[in-house]
Amino acid sequence: MTNSRTVEISIDHILSELAAFPLCSSAALNRPLIGIDFELKGASQHLWRQTEIHFSGRFPHLGLDELISMRNSVWFGNSASGSRSLVDYLKWLSSLWLVSKGANAEPKSPNRTQKHEAYDPIARRAWRWMTFSLPGDLLLAGLSRDGRGPVRVNMLAPSVEALLRNGGYAETHLHLGAALDFSTAWASAMNLVGRGDGLEPSMFCDAFTSAGADHGEGLHLSHCIIRAAI
Repeated sequence: MTNSRTVEISIDHILSELAAFPLCSSAALNRPLIGIDFELKGASQHLWRQTEIHFSGRFPHLGLDELISMRNSVWFGNSASGSRSLVDYLKWLSSLWLVSKGANAEPKSPNRTQKHEAYDPIARRAWRWMTFSLPGDLLLAGLSRDGRGPVRVNMLAPSVEALLRNGGYAETHLHLGAALDFSTAWASAMNLVGRGDGLEPSMFCDAFTSAGADHGEGLHLSHCIIRAAI
């Protein structure tokens, strides 16, 4: 055992967590946050303070100056003043991580100019990390214009997609129910949290409790899901 350890954490992981913080963190849900003020006033000031605390604890190797630079890039973009509603913020995030291609969207990397094909490994990796922080369906909705927009994210190059379609592929072994997509899992959660005590199966308010989890170690997560459903 040595006195020091080197830990490599993907920058895409940090960017994704930072992007999701104004939308789904406890700090954002417990205060009346309806937008992000670029001068960090009011609820935005509280949000940023909680962001500092959260990221300094989870990513101690990340300096404050670097975190501020990443925040300015992801939260504010090219805007130097004013504010951005959460709806506009979601659309902004969607434009950073996805590019619309008609009925499909393709991933792109948020921290570089799109000079390669959208399905190159860097873009796919960035999108994969983002889906751990925010549901892909939500970001697809951010690309919608006048009720129309892409309905799925294309992750494969056309040549690879044709190869897999024609030659087939083996699916990783999973137990039944262990590979639900987000849409199915979300619909199931909505169904359970909306049921009363007399309806079976119902769910207790502490069903999501888990040591170390967000939202009061999961205790308040069911309340947040109910508010989101409403």
